[in-house]
Amino acid sequence: MSYNGIGLSTARGSGTNGYIVRNLSALKLRRRDFKPTDPYDDEPKIRKPNADLVLHEQKRSIEVKCATLQAELEDEGTPDDEVERQVGQLRTKLTDLLQKATVAAALAVTRAAEREIAQKEAAEARAVEIVITFAFSFSVPISFSPAVCTSLPLPLPFDAEISIQISFRGPFSFSFSDSFAFALTCC
Repeated sequence: MSYNGIGLSTARGSGTNGYIVRNLSALKLRRRDFKPTDPYDDEPKIRKPNADLVLHEQKRSIEVKCATLQAELEDEGTPDDEVERQVGQLRTKLTDLLQKATVAAALAVTRAAEREIAQKEAAEARAVEIVITFAFSFSVPISFSPAVCTSLPLPLPFDAEISIQISFRGPFSFSFSDSFAFALTCC
Protein backbone atom coordinates (compact mmCIF):
# COMPACT_ATOMS: atom_id res chain seq x y z
CA MET A 1 0.00 0.00 0.00
CA SER A 2 2.93 2.35 -0.10
CA TYR A 3 4.43 4.17 -3.03
CA ASN A 4 8.13 5.06 -2.97
CA GLY A 5 8.10 4.58 0.77
CA ILE A 6 5.17 6.95 1.23
CA GLY A 7 1.91 5.78 2.72
CA LEU A 8 0.67 3.07 5.00
CA SER A 9 2.09 -0.37 5.00
CA THR A 10 -1.44 -1.64 5.36
CA ALA A 11 -4.80 0.11 5.28
CA ARG A 12 -6.05 -2.12 8.06
CA GLY A 13 -7.20 -0.16 11.11
CA SER A 14 -6.56 3.26 9.54
CA GLY A 15 -10.16 3.95 8.56
CA THR A 16 -9.06 4.69 4.99
CA ASN A 17 -8.79 2.69 1.83
CA GLY A 18 -5.05 3.25 1.73
CA TYR A 19 -5.12 5.07 -1.60
CA ILE A 20 -2.24 7.52 -1.94
CA VAL A 21 -3.29 10.90 -3.26
CA ARG A 22 -0.92 13.12 -5.14
CA ASN A 23 0.16 16.24 -3.25
CA LEU A 24 -1.04 19.09 -5.45
CA SER A 25 -0.15 21.79 -2.94
CA ALA A 26 3.53 21.49 -3.75
CA LEU A 27 3.06 22.12 -7.45
CA LYS A 28 4.00 25.52 -8.77
CA LEU A 29 1.26 27.29 -10.63
CA ARG A 30 1.98 28.33 -14.16
CA ARG A 31 2.54 32.01 -14.47
CA ARG A 32 -0.10 33.71 -16.46
CA ASP A 33 1.31 37.04 -17.45
CA PHE A 34 -1.26 39.12 -19.17
CA LYS A 35 -0.35 42.30 -20.90
CA PRO A 36 -1.98 45.19 -19.14
CA THR A 37 -4.42 46.80 -21.49
CA ASP A 38 -5.59 50.33 -21.54
CA PRO A 39 -9.35 50.37 -20.90
CA TYR A 40 -9.63 53.39 -23.20
CA ASP A 41 -7.95 51.66 -26.17
CA ASP A 42 -11.12 50.22 -27.60
CA GLU A 43 -14.43 51.88 -28.14
CA PRO A 44 -17.20 50.37 -26.05
CA LYS A 45 -19.10 47.78 -28.00
CA ILE A 46 -22.71 48.81 -28.04
CA ARG A 47 -24.93 46.39 -29.85
CA LYS A 48 -27.83 47.82 -31.76
CA PRO A 49 -31.14 46.02 -31.47
CA ASN A 50 -32.17 43.87 -34.39
CA ALA A 51 -34.39 46.03 -36.61
CA ASP A 52 -36.61 43.09 -37.59
CA LEU A 53 -37.27 42.22 -33.96
CA VAL A 54 -38.09 45.83 -33.10
CA LEU A 55 -40.49 46.08 -36.05
CA HIS A 56 -42.13 42.78 -35.06
CA GLU A 57 -42.59 43.99 -31.48
CA GLN A 58 -44.18 47.22 -32.70
CA LYS A 59 -46.57 45.32 -34.99
CA ARG A 60 -47.39 43.00 -32.12
CA SER A 61 -48.27 45.95 -29.88
CA ILE A 62 -50.61 47.23 -32.62
CA GLU A 63 -52.37 43.86 -32.72
CA VAL A 64 -52.63 43.80 -28.91
CA LYS A 65 -54.31 47.23 -28.95
CA CYS A 66 -56.70 46.07 -31.68
CA ALA A 67 -57.55 42.89 -29.73
CA THR A 68 -58.16 44.96 -26.58
CA LEU A 69 -60.53 47.29 -28.46
CA GLN A 70 -62.32 44.31 -30.01
CA ALA A 71 -62.81 42.68 -26.58
CA GLU A 72 -64.15 45.95 -25.09
CA LEU A 73 -66.61 46.48 -27.96
CA GLU A 74 -67.84 42.87 -27.82
CA ASP A 75 -68.36 43.18 -24.03
CA GLU A 76 -70.48 46.28 -24.64
CA GLY A 77 -72.64 44.32 -27.09
CA THR A 78 -71.66 46.25 -30.24
CA PRO A 79 -72.66 44.52 -33.52
CA ASP A 80 -69.95 42.47 -35.23
CA ASP A 81 -69.76 44.62 -38.38
CA GLU A 82 -69.30 47.78 -36.24
CA VAL A 83 -66.58 46.04 -34.18
CA GLU A 84 -64.72 45.02 -37.35
CA ARG A 85 -64.98 48.55 -38.77
CA GLN A 86 -63.65 50.26 -35.62
CA VAL A 87 -60.86 47.70 -35.17
CA GLY A 88 -59.90 48.10 -38.86
CA GLN A 89 -59.80 51.90 -38.49
CA LEU A 90 -57.58 51.63 -35.40
CA ARG A 91 -55.29 49.12 -37.15
CA THR A 92 -54.83 51.33 -40.25
CA LYS A 93 -54.27 54.42 -38.08
CA LEU A 94 -51.59 52.72 -35.95
CA THR A 95 -49.96 51.10 -39.01
CA ASP A 96 -49.70 54.50 -40.73
CA LEU A 97 -48.12 55.97 -37.58
CA LEU A 98 -45.64 53.09 -37.49
CA GLN A 99 -44.65 53.65 -41.14
CA LYS A 100 -44.17 57.38 -40.54
CA ALA A 101 -42.04 56.63 -37.47
CA THR A 102 -39.95 54.15 -39.48
CA VAL A 103 -39.29 56.74 -42.18
CA ALA A 104 -38.38 59.34 -39.54
CA ALA A 105 -36.01 56.88 -37.84
CA ALA A 106 -34.31 56.09 -41.15
CA LEU A 107 -33.89 59.81 -41.79
CA ALA A 108 -32.40 60.26 -38.30
CA VAL A 109 -29.92 57.44 -38.95
CA THR A 110 -28.73 59.06 -42.18
CA ARG A 111 -28.39 62.41 -40.43
CA ALA A 112 -26.38 60.78 -37.64
CA ALA A 113 -24.11 59.15 -40.24
CA GLU A 114 -23.62 62.50 -41.98
CA ARG A 115 -22.80 64.12 -38.64
CA GLU A 116 -20.26 61.39 -37.86
CA ILE A 117 -18.59 61.83 -41.25
CA ALA A 118 -18.40 65.58 -40.69
CA GLN A 119 -16.81 65.03 -37.26
CA LYS A 120 -14.20 62.68 -38.76
CA GLU A 121 -13.39 65.20 -41.48
CA ALA A 122 -13.02 67.94 -38.86
CA ALA A 123 -10.69 65.70 -36.85
CA GLU A 124 -8.57 65.02 -39.94
CA ALA A 125 -8.39 68.73 -40.68
CA ARG A 126 -7.34 69.39 -37.08
CA ALA A 127 -4.66 66.69 -37.29
CA VAL A 128 -3.27 68.16 -40.49
CA GLU A 129 -3.29 71.58 -38.82
CA ILE A 130 -1.31 70.20 -35.86
CA VAL A 131 1.25 68.54 -38.16
CA ILE A 132 1.68 71.74 -40.15
CA THR A 133 2.13 73.75 -36.94
CA PHE A 134 4.71 71.23 -35.72
CA ALA A 135 6.58 71.32 -39.01
CA PHE A 136 6.68 75.11 -39.21
CA SER A 137 7.89 75.40 -35.63
CA PHE A 138 10.94 73.25 -36.54
CA SER A 139 11.28 74.52 -40.14
CA VAL A 140 10.56 71.11 -41.61
CA PRO A 141 8.94 70.91 -45.05
CA ILE A 142 5.82 68.75 -45.05
CA SER A 143 5.02 65.92 -47.37
CA PHE A 144 1.85 64.01 -46.52
CA SER A 145 3.12 60.87 -48.13
CA PRO A 146 5.94 58.57 -47.17
CA ALA A 147 8.15 60.51 -49.59
CA VAL A 148 11.70 61.34 -48.53
CA CYS A 149 12.70 64.99 -48.16
CA THR A 150 16.37 65.86 -48.64
CA SER A 151 18.61 68.92 -48.25
CA LEU A 152 16.65 71.00 -45.78
CA PRO A 153 17.96 74.52 -45.05
CA LEU A 154 18.89 74.10 -41.39
CA PRO A 155 22.24 75.17 -39.90
CA LEU A 156 23.37 71.82 -38.43
CA PRO A 157 24.29 68.85 -40.66
CA PHE A 158 22.89 65.53 -39.47
CA ASP A 159 20.56 62.78 -40.60
CA ALA A 160 17.19 62.48 -38.92
CA GLU A 161 13.89 60.71 -39.09
CA ILE A 162 10.79 62.17 -37.54
CA SER A 163 7.69 60.11 -36.87
CA ILE A 164 4.49 61.88 -36.05
CA GLN A 165 1.50 60.08 -34.66
CA ILE A 166 -1.61 61.91 -33.60
CA SER A 167 -4.65 60.25 -32.07
CA PHE A 168 -7.96 61.60 -30.91
CA ARG A 169 -10.36 59.78 -28.62
CA GLY A 170 -13.90 60.65 -27.77
CA PRO A 171 -17.22 60.04 -29.43
CA PHE A 172 -15.15 59.23 -32.51
CA SER A 173 -11.56 58.10 -32.87
CA PHE A 174 -9.02 59.21 -35.40
CA SER A 175 -5.39 58.33 -35.88
CA PHE A 176 -2.87 59.98 -38.17
CA SER A 177 0.75 59.00 -38.53
CA ASP A 178 3.47 59.97 -40.94
CA SER A 179 7.24 59.64 -41.10
CA PHE A 180 9.74 62.10 -42.47
CA ALA A 181 13.26 61.00 -43.28
CA PHE A 182 15.66 63.66 -44.40
CA ALA A 183 19.29 64.75 -44.46
CA LEU A 184 20.08 68.16 -43.08
CA THR A 185 22.81 70.15 -44.78
CA CYS A 186 24.61 73.24 -43.65
CA CYS A 187 23.68 76.50 -45.35
